[in-house]
Amino acid sequence: MFEKNWNRADVNQQIEWISKTVDTPVAERIKTVLAGLSSFHFSVRSKAKEALEDLQENITTGLNSKDKKRALLDSALLSVNVYQNINETLSAPDIKLFLEILLESGGRSPFYAWKLCQSKMFTTQTVSNIVSALPEACRLVLVNQYLASPPSVRREYAEQFVKILRDISDQKAVLKFYAYLFDMQATADIFLKNIKESLRDPQNIIAKYVNNEERSNKEREEALKSVAMISPVINPSLLLRIITTERATELRKTAFQIIERSPFRTYVRLTDTIMDIVCGYKLQKITDSEHFEATRTQLTGTIDPAISSTIKPELEEAMEHFRAAVISSHKKQFYLNMLEQHCTLEGLINRVRKEIPELMPLVLDEIASFSRISFCFIQEMAEDPSGTMFQNSDIEHALICGMIRKRPERFLKILEAYINHPVPAIKSSITRLIEKINNSLAEEKDELK
Repeated sequence: MFEKNWNRADVNQQIEWISKTVDTPVAERIKTVLAGLSSFHFSVRSKAKEALEDLQENITTGLNSKDKKRALLDSALLSVNVYQNINETLSAPDIKLFLEILLESGGRSPFYAWKLCQSKMFTTQTVSNIVSALPEACRLVLVNQYLASPPSVRREYAEQFVKILRDISDQKAVLKFYAYLFDMQATADIFLKNIKESLRDPQNIIAKYVNNEERSNKEREEALKSVAMISPVINPSLLLRIITTERATELRKTAFQIIERSPFRTYVRLTDTIMDIVCGYKLQKITDSEHFEATRTQLTGTIDPAISSTIKPELEEAMEHFRAAVISSHKKQFYLNMLEQHCTLEGLINRVRKEIPELMPLVLDEIASFSRISFCFIQEMAEDPSGTMFQNSDIEHALICGMIRKRPERFLKILEAYINHPVPAIKSSITRLIEKINNSLAEEKDELK
């Protein structure tokens, strides 16, 4: 029905329909936009391209938000509709257009572009010619799909993709690509070394972008992320300058993310400075009852909305920086000087308790979530010769809560061995804990139903 009405409509009507798609369901909007892109009239195609850009922007914004469900669904609808419109009768410019749409739309769309390239719908030479005519940013997105393929597929297409990478000449496209990998917390595949060395030279990128204040904050941020992907370690002096004197918030945040994601103790010399920043936050005081409530939720993993409302942006930011401090902290040794002792995990926790106690509920909740920093505490406690580090403390209790949340069934089996403990108080406590764990498991099963 839509096709009949579309084909009967004149140019002005088609343009009007495309303009009105903003208020229509996404499925109808996509259908109208794709019909407009196939038009022989330049004005209709132009309007359809504008509508497509708006749609892609909405999808990208949605994919970058916390709730991605709607954006993922829209992305899937766009991908499927575009893919279904591709057939053997299409001209090379039309194939290129559809490939670009898929590679620029995010979500599952790039997967469909790679699927098209692997299909036997077009000859290898045709696909190769079209891919080489794509914008370099699109080619790098396609490379990312290739790198996610099984080894057999990678071997089959290795020669073509080596050529694709060696033909890349736009450094901005390369930096944007590496920044995307950083944001996805991916690793830089060794295959990417086929990109020209001059485009991925860390010192060149730092001088040309990171340290160049004439560049936009976005460009400098992407450049710093790229350096983190390319180099195993960044000069600590550069990161120190960024976290202490840089005015651009985006750059400072990226520097802390780099430290937090680095191998344990890579940036030891930055720990004290990071803790100075953490303890410098002016935070809203929380009451003892709120502190108790936040700590009590470690077992269930659910924070009451009234409590979460007390977690101000400054507190969340301080917590992000504290994670970086934990990752860069000193290993506890008997020969450490006073400053180094302050930078061990024990030193960090003592400093938080003394200077910024409002942060402790978040620290305990983070540890109970069994995140990466939890394992830093576990490793340090396991390596402590005295075996007394954090013994019978809230840190140890948070780790136990994390173990229960992570493997409740296994923990129940351990507790069952002590169900008939001779000491009445211990027996009563174990019984209550078993009951609480069983209740949590029952609630979880009800939610799944």
